[in-house]
Amino acid sequence: MLNALTIGVLIWFTYTLVAINVCAIAKAKYLPTIVSSLAFMVANFFLIRHVAEAETTREFLSYLVGGVTGDLTGIYISKKVHIL
Repeated sequence: MLNALTIGVLIWFTYTLVAINVCAIAKAKYLPTIVSSLAFMVANFFLIRHVAEAETTREFLSYLVGGVTGDLTGIYISKKVHIL
């Protein structure tokens, strides 16, 4: 259970960063692009191990839910925070 939760949270976080990064790139904002890219790479470094070891349906579902909610969170943040 802890692994499924960890995967879900890390996927949510990384997909949020990816969505923010894409918005920053589309608007040619250099500093937000650098910061979101670096944050994504750090989080993804730790995430890869959890995803590689995932074996259960619960972990897979956490991956899916985390990814979709992360994208939506990233869009919301990108629209509300005016640094992008």
